[in-house]
Amino acid sequence: MTTTLLLLFFTCQRLYVSTGAELAYEGNIFHYSRERIDEFKTGIYPYRYPVHSIDDVRSTIGFSLKERCGKTTINLHLTGHQYVMNGEKSYLLLHVNIWRRIFGNASLQVGFKYIPSYLVRYMAGDNSHYLPCDYEQSIILAKARYNFGRLALTTNLERQFDDYNKNFDYYDTEALRLGLRVGFKSVSGFSPSLSYRFKTASAREKEPDVSHREHRLSVTVKKEVGVTDLDISYTFSKRNYTTDVDLSHSGRVDREHTLSIGVKIPIADRVSVSAGYLARRKCVSSPFVLRIDEEKDFVLHAVTIGLNVRYR
Repeated sequence: MTTTLLLLFFTCQRLYVSTGAELAYEGNIFHYSRERIDEFKTGIYPYRYPVHSIDDVRSTIGFSLKERCGKTTINLHLTGHQYVMNGEKSYLLLHVNIWRRIFGNASLQVGFKYIPSYLVRYMAGDNSHYLPCDYEQSIILAKARYNFGRLALTTNLERQFDDYNKNFDYYDTEALRLGLRVGFKSVSGFSPSLSYRFKTASAREKEPDVSHREHRLSVTVKKEVGVTDLDISYTFSKRNYTTDVDLSHSGRVDREHTLSIGVKIPIADRVSVSAGYLARRKCVSSPFVLRIDEEKDFVLHAVTIGLNVRYR
């Protein structure tokens, strides 16, 4: 498959290259609750928080290649996220996909996403020492898209594998995600969309057992105001843990709200700047774990500015 992709890149003539850079301020990058943030600030349990700061500045650099060859489009995206104070939180994302127009306004996509290592936070291991809890993630995906005039319908199927390090390998999970998105583009540049995703995940171990089912609903509104693109999105998700054996997760429900606002403005030919704001809130409840909210609830805010350049 790799040889085929390289041949297409070198034989087709419609190659597009783009690069982007983003600078962001993120509060609460380790998703600590208010009580845990207070503990970090007062230094009561320093061994629990081997981190340099709760908030951080993140720099992101992305590189993309797009090759069009007849009815086929190949996309390659490589993105690196680097944190200034907490370098161990940095991670790399690789995304490769192939689009193929099959007939009329219908197209299919197959793709692959890969994160070599992503640090969640430091957590208590078997010996009660606080160790980095990180995992390797792989996602295989397939999408189908069909346009009905100004209406676009997209369905997607994803298979996700999360492989945690040896200290937390009981969190290893395999998940299946099914999604549906309906988008509409109006004459005035007003483009609303609605999407829904269902996820079912099976954990490797039965105690702790993080198997769950999740429902996610997103509403997005895009508006062209002159040369400016405005993007507003709200997402709500609800995760129900399915175990009956592990009381630390049995009956647990996670609810999450995310609001994002983005603005993109072209400043030159194939050059644009962007700015954004994101707010995220997670609320957790459990019938068996007292005061679980003091451990799992969190609020996160982020502000970003970016620059994107596309070359032909």
